[in-house]
Amino acid sequence: MKISVLSLAGLLAVIALPSTVDAKTVKITYTGSVKSGFDETGEFGAANSSLDGKSYKAIYTFDDATPGIYTDTFGTFFKETYGGINYLNVSPVSALLTINGIAQSFSGVFNGIAHQENEDSSLDKVYHYVEDYNPDGDDYYHDTLYNYIYSYPNNIVDSIDLTGPLNYAVQDQDHAYGYAKIFHKDYVDDTGLRYAYANLSPQSVTITAVPEAPTWMTMIAGCGCVGVALRRRKSKQALAQAL
Repeated sequence: MKISVLSLAGLLAVIALPSTVDAKTVKITYTGSVKSGFDETGEFGAANSSLDGKSYKAIYTFDDATPGIYTDTFGTFFKETYGGINYLNVSPVSALLTINGIAQSFSGVFNGIAHQENEDSSLDKVYHYVEDYNPDGDDYYHDTLYNYIYSYPNNIVDSIDLTGPLNYAVQDQDHAYGYAKIFHKDYVDDTGLRYAYANLSPQSVTITAVPEAPTWMTMIAGCGCVGVALRRRKSKQALAQAL
């Protein structure tokens, strides 16, 4: 049975499509602008510079299969999953904040929260929070990043599925806010200061599934198979022309 290269590519593309039904890890992306902020130590570019008006992107990674995490629900209206050292378990949320093309990571090891509300004819809300905190004086740090969008008149989400797909742009009468802070200080030697903060104004939020490792392996293998098939096809054509 002969299979064309295009047919093979199409078949592999179908096989490699990520499944959102079984997805346990998702990326939540907030984009918007900095309402007000200041970068004292050059975390996002030049030191002692204003961050006002800068665009930003906050990408949270949420894994709802993290062992030991807590989940609170209230009917079909409210769901919150959380974890971290603050709760004596492992955080299910980490994040990356990019301003001025420079990214800073937040492990969320102390506190990580994914939260969603969906109330008919009432409140809809998405909220994500990460916090890194160490109270030791010789290596003190307290980093925080959170974003939320909620609305009473507008429909943001259709369920409280924290891993369900979402693509929402902020509308009139929505409430949207975020905050980022990086603060590190060695209080023993009075050294190692890192400090920047930003009040954020989210304009959109998306939730997309992260393909599992087998999916990526299939995609890579598929590309390899298509490449080999194309090379063989060209070799046969060249040989036929030579004869």
